[in-house]
Amino acid sequence: NDKFVTMLGFNSFDEMKKYTLTDFFEVKSDREKFVSKLIKDEVLENIEHKLIRKDGKPIWVLKNASIQKDEITGKKIIQSTAVDISRQKFAIEQLDKRENILNLIAEAATDFMLTTNLNKSINKLITNLGKITSVSRAYIFEIHTDKNDVVYANQKFEWTNTDISVEINNTELQNIPLIKA
Repeated sequence: NDKFVTMLGFNSFDEMKKYTLTDFFEVKSDREKFVSKLIKDEVLENIEHKLIRKDGKPIWVLKNASIQKDEITGKKIIQSTAVDISRQKFAIEQLDKRENILNLIAEAATDFMLTTNLNKSINKLITNLGKITSVSRAYIFEIHTDKNDVVYANQKFEWTNTDISVEINNTELQNIPLIKA
């Protein structure tokens, strides 16, 4: 089907037929599980799969499939449809991330009101925020002015993801002039 070929990032079926369908599954065993269940049940509806396009980008599809008998050969074949639901999945991921951030803020507000160790609460907050937002690092800077009303920023807290170098002791991130007040 030309639409499926395009959905997977190919220009033609000839270009795509060098691959097996299993090659496009992010988790290769999902294809085998899908086919096994289809053979057992003969009909599957509304099954979501994360596939990987030719260009390496992920794509989510909603599949319906059934076992049919080929009228010419009499052999059993798989008849299926696949609908690209990537936009919907992305929207759901964004809503989930937003909800997680809001829950984190509520939790942090309570934690800040009850804490006896503000530094520990701040470190917990930026750690969770960094993880929820899938960033490589999160900073908190303190803003202050000098006697000449120049506004400066000093890095006070930092969280880094795995394999990211820590910058908390980087002198270039201390006393950064921002604006003249």
